[in-house]
Amino acid sequence: EQVIVLAPCGDLRQGGVIPGFYQDDFDAPSSDPADDLVEYGDGTVIKYNRDSRELSVLIGGTSIKATSAMIELVAGGVT
Repeated sequence: EQVIVLAPCGDLRQGGVIPGFYQDDFDAPSSDPADDLVEYGDGTVIKYNRDSRELSVLIGGTSIKATSAMIELVAGGVT
């Protein structure tokens, strides 16, 4: 993963690291700046969109979508 190392006066013991730059091999999970999105190693995804105020969760084949007006649960092909 690419990082930036900031080291005042060249002393790495007093330095800091700024991690987390997206790149071709590890692209951003969403191009929408209103999305807060977390992807876990097992494929679970939690996404909240600040503009639409919509929360969605994907766990395996089960999905949950929630807004201020409704909650939708899809599991095993049943909604």
